[in-house]
Amino acid sequence: MKREHVQFDEQLNTTTKSSITRVLKAAAKPAVIAALAVVMTASAQTASANDDADAGSFVAGRILLKMRAGHAGARSALPGITSTRPLRPQGAAARNAMQSEWFVADLDDGTSVEDALSALEGFDGVELAQPDFIRTIPTPVTPQNLEAQNDPGRNQQYALERMQVNQAWQIETGNPEVIVAVLDTGVDYSHPDLQNQMFFNPQDPINGVDDDGNGYPDDIGGWNFALNNNNPMDGHSHGTHVAGIIAATQENQIGIAGVANVRIMPLTVLGPDGSGSDSDIAEAIYYAVENGADIINMSLGGPAYNAATDEAVQMAAANNVLVLAASGNESANTISFPAGYEGAVAVGATDQNDQLADFSNIGQGMELVAPGVGILSTVPGDYESLDGTSMATPCVAGVAALLKSAEPTLSAADIRELLSCTADDLGNPGYDTLFGHGRVNALRALTETCTQTGNPGGQDDAHEENDSPEQMVTLQPGSHQLAGLDEDWFSVSLTGAFSIRVDGNGGDLDLHVFDQNGDAIGTSESPSSTEQVDGTANGPVVIRVFPYNGQGANYTLTIDGDRGNNIAPPPIDDEFEENDSITSAALLAPGTFELSALDLDWFAIDGPGQIEVQIQGNGGDLDLALVDEEGNTLDASESPTSNETVSGTFTGRAYILVLPYNGQTADYQLTINMTTPVGPPEDGTPTPTPQPGPTPPESNPGEIIVTIPTNICGQGGAQFAGAMALGFVGISARRSRGRRRRRV
Repeated sequence: MKREHVQFDEQLNTTTKSSITRVLKAAAKPAVIAALAVVMTASAQTASANDDADAGSFVAGRILLKMRAGHAGARSALPGITSTRPLRPQGAAARNAMQSEWFVADLDDGTSVEDALSALEGFDGVELAQPDFIRTIPTPVTPQNLEAQNDPGRNQQYALERMQVNQAWQIETGNPEVIVAVLDTGVDYSHPDLQNQMFFNPQDPINGVDDDGNGYPDDIGGWNFALNNNNPMDGHSHGTHVAGIIAATQENQIGIAGVANVRIMPLTVLGPDGSGSDSDIAEAIYYAVENGADIINMSLGGPAYNAATDEAVQMAAANNVLVLAASGNESANTISFPAGYEGAVAVGATDQNDQLADFSNIGQGMELVAPGVGILSTVPGDYESLDGTSMATPCVAGVAALLKSAEPTLSAADIRELLSCTADDLGNPGYDTLFGHGRVNALRALTETCTQTGNPGGQDDAHEENDSPEQMVTLQPGSHQLAGLDEDWFSVSLTGAFSIRVDGNGGDLDLHVFDQNGDAIGTSESPSSTEQVDGTANGPVVIRVFPYNGQGANYTLTIDGDRGNNIAPPPIDDEFEENDSITSAALLAPGTFELSALDLDWFAIDGPGQIEVQIQGNGGDLDLALVDEEGNTLDASESPTSNETVSGTFTGRAYILVLPYNGQTADYQLTINMTTPVGPPEDGTPTPTPQPGPTPPESNPGEIIVTIPTNICGQGGAQFAGAMALGFVGISARRSRGRRRRRV
């Protein structure tokens, strides 16, 4: 769509100038143990095309498309697609070196979204395809039937008192250099309580030219992504209400007072009907970060997960921008997206008495609550009182803006932690899924530290500061009473089979265990504070205990280095080792083989022929893939068991990969059945000597790119990292860790 420039209200010029449908995550062995904290934050999401389509409303005739590296040019040949455009505009000046590999694809008139997603599952160049889901203003957003007043006064803004904002103003009222991006229906930038609070971009005046080279011509005061022009005027009223809660002018003798004297960047992503697409929302997040926003407020949502928006939220967090989103107003036990993305702060609503609002969504991942019932704020040309988590979210955004104003060096992560650990605990003591960490408190956030308040779990333990691999503390096997207020890193020397267990008294603690080389031995991430990893070792083992979303708790760490009869002896590797990469694949003939999967096992078989491969294991969780000699995946099977079957037709040579998921080793039986089998050995017996596979790829058009599963967190991780070094890439992340998609 052509981008238009609009000569809108001149008042702005005079404003104060101040599977294919699966998410793929690259997995690689960290070079040093210090990198583990970053590596292990990656998570996988899975869904089928129909699952995605059924999860929520989406834009007809359009999908979101992520191409594999080096395959962007192939998108023009994809079936059912008439045109594509980058999610980020061509030629945009990426001020923070941000990139997106996503495209917005328009479908031809005869192709439905469901048909397009199904058709794209057979194309190797496509990493992920999803519907362009529709997000809406959370409903119901209920007027309080209060008569609108032009000068209502602060005495009707109970939220300011409840959050101790009035007292906080004695310390900090805000800084106009702090920018809060409001992704909503737009903002009435001519409203008398907002006109002096608007973002202004002097680098791109209205002249029909993209003077600042950011891809958005004449974006002097934000952008309208719904209409693709430079006029972010509110066509509804919702966005103006949200903006007023954050930053309505203080002490101007009219209307109301916003929580913070900061600038509002209006980014219109919802139309006059209160709905908009994920593609516009994701693009607006990139815009906000690239154009100087410190905080992003999204008082919108929907039930379906979308990988493009999730990646945009992750990008914002990685670039030090705090993302806040409404949990939703459906009285549901799950949280809407985008609040459900791990990089976003999910905000629920309370009333005048600090009781949970009856409409507020709750569930795992709820982080904070704020007043959201009877909240008076600006609407175009007037004021109105509304209910909703949409109102609670900008309350938190305003307090976050006060923190950023008071201490500009605070990172987004610092602000997120301060908001949680200084919140007023409501409901059951400590973190809970109704109120999260509690109702935000501006005064406490400005005057206290997390160690003073006693984050859920109490004061931290004597081993602090062991918050990174470089600061890890050495422990002995046994039970240790600890406190998980932040990351805890430990090292213990173990020989043979072991079990490491975390038992917390609340919150949501995750457990990651690595060997001395930085390879993941195991991960446990259930939605609770009870976690366990079993494995084997011969030397130092590294332990990381991590409070998910800051959900800290006291906990017992039990390290059992001698499990006796509680664990079966580890399997002994088979005669075909070392067949840990495609270049050392063992050449087999059809038949049945008794084998052991301690790491990646690669086998080769010569064709041509129709092949069926089965594995049957005695435990663990083994995955199976079949790849031809051109690097194309013929079939893959990734059920949560050790019994898998793949099949396909090939010429030349095919390769078989057996992969222990999350390091879940097992003895297994490999059965290869072929019709028209051709190739050695003629007597049908296996050749025990490993045979070389294809030569390592070089930088030439004949490069072999082999696709194998990327969700490796176990002992296969090191071998997979070696494969990555040869140019191999991943095909699919089998299944999400359920908790990471729990906030629907």
